[in-house]
Amino acid sequence: MGVPEYLLGTPEKNKKARTRGIVSVTRSPKETEGKLFSGGDKALMFAPMNNLNEWSWYCNELSELKCMLADLKWAYIHEGTLSEHNYMMRVAYDFNPLMYKFISKWGKDMVPIDLRVAINDIEINVFDTEHVTDWPKLALHEETMLPHNNTPYKQINRTM
Repeated sequence: MGVPEYLLGTPEKNKKARTRGIVSVTRSPKETEGKLFSGGDKALMFAPMNNLNEWSWYCNELSELKCMLADLKWAYIHEGTLSEHNYMMRVAYDFNPLMYKFISKWGKDMVPIDLRVAINDIEINVFDTEHVTDWPKLALHEETMLPHNNTPYKQINRTM
């Protein structure tokens, strides 16, 4: 059996797409207690697009989001140049608005698994809410639909 291939976008977007491009090599979702998490075997994520210009815009905006989050995480965890409080504030006031701008432009169905998990993690651990974003289903290339309501593996204990 090959590597699972997941399609972002709605079935309508996928039918109309003139091209598809690889968004990321990621981990396929795995189910734990009825919820899906990234962390399964390697998988490929594809996004449907109308043309190469649209694909380029999407990739640039997605890359900007992923790089911002990675840079913040690196500064906080590895370099120690951001305190926990400053890290959470930067995620809340810099990353989150950019993410919601991306979602309003491209749709929740075009958010890859890793960012879905990150957003739900932010909602629980930064905004301290149990009401996480409900994500649309992902389609396998075989057109099998998977339920996909990601939540993070664990909530961070902040009672120090």
